[in-house]
Amino acid sequence: ARKEDKISIFKGVFQEITDDATTAGSYLNAMDGYLKIVDDNRGTTFNAHNLPAFTPENTYDVIQDWIENKIPYSQRIQADLVLQIGTDAHRWYHESRERKKGTNIDYARVMHVEKFPNIMFVGIPQWEGTGFVDLQMAGNCGMMVDRPGEENTLKFETFERNVKGMGDYKLGVFFKAFGANVKEGEPVTFEDQIYYCNNVPLLDDVYVNAQADDSTPSVAEHNALAIGASNTQATDITNIDDATGSQYVYLFGDSDSNVSTVKNNANLILDGADFVLNKGNKITLKRLSTGKFIEVYRFVNGQEIEEAKIVLAADATTADAADGNSFLTSANTAATEFTDITGAVKDAEYTLTGGSDTNPTSITQATTEKFLVSADVSLTQGSYVTVLFNGSKFVEIARG
Repeated sequence: ARKEDKISIFKGVFQEITDDATTAGSYLNAMDGYLKIVDDNRGTTFNAHNLPAFTPENTYDVIQDWIENKIPYSQRIQADLVLQIGTDAHRWYHESRERKKGTNIDYARVMHVEKFPNIMFVGIPQWEGTGFVDLQMAGNCGMMVDRPGEENTLKFETFERNVKGMGDYKLGVFFKAFGANVKEGEPVTFEDQIYYCNNVPLLDDVYVNAQADDSTPSVAEHNALAIGASNTQATDITNIDDATGSQYVYLFGDSDSNVSTVKNNANLILDGADFVLNKGNKITLKRLSTGKFIEVYRFVNGQEIEEAKIVLAADATTADAADGNSFLTSANTAATEFTDITGAVKDAEYTLTGGSDTNPTSITQATTEKFLVSADVSLTQGSYVTVLFNGSKFVEIARG
């Protein structure tokens, strides 16, 4: 139970279990944990920074740039700040810092952000693999308990040779504040915040159960749904209810009977045929500004994992290699010429896939400066071009 508490404190997503439930709920659904509270408030009561994804090579540079150039001066000089980060990225920070310093002998592995002794690192094992980082004042968050110490109290019952030990306690996570709207009616700005984090997807691997036989499942409570086990019949999914903004939606099949099928239709734009949510199958959708959803990624249980596509904004003319190697265009408001993939790595391959027939993104052979292509490229829905970066240009190696 203690191990489960440590996980759910950070990654829990609450789902109410009805009195007539026939199966026990997951410990991860016992309460909303730290990341769920952050995710529900991010973009609402505070703003998040769009930072490059952490890698073993760039973590030092990304964190230093974030603190020195993006966190408001009045906040980054506050005393007793804590920077919380997964233990993997914490390790990468020190390793990339050491590589950057080279053979200098005047540095040591510090427990604070370089140049900022007031900002102490806190490595969190439960955040490994999330790419998440946050910054706040010490004591701004904590644990709530009903009665201190009750989690260590057990009640024992004996019957003949059987002994049962039971614990009954309550846990919860609290934040004192994320920010303050100092001018009524105006949005919170970075200057108004006391909590900062990056804008990465969270809890895409923690699911709540969808309603039985629901053809338009709701993501009002959480955007990662386990679908199938509660069904009484095979069900076609034709739309997603209650999604907002450019939200990602994660659907996971958890049954081999009465399975749901995600339908390729006017509301759900899939990369190919309908997708059957057999047990272990996963599909990721992204809500577009039109209210429709487009497929970003699918995984069929037992097959090799394909790289997720990064969805580019409408009218985007460039992509950032720090985000990934595979990009999906969106419906554009006007003719759009793609010009560059910034931060590209020599000899790396990158794929651009068309996500819409509305003003499809193009690469024109006669005018492009960064791409060497065999003919003009028009990225209509489902078409693609793969290029290799030779250090100066992106050379076409495949299209379809």
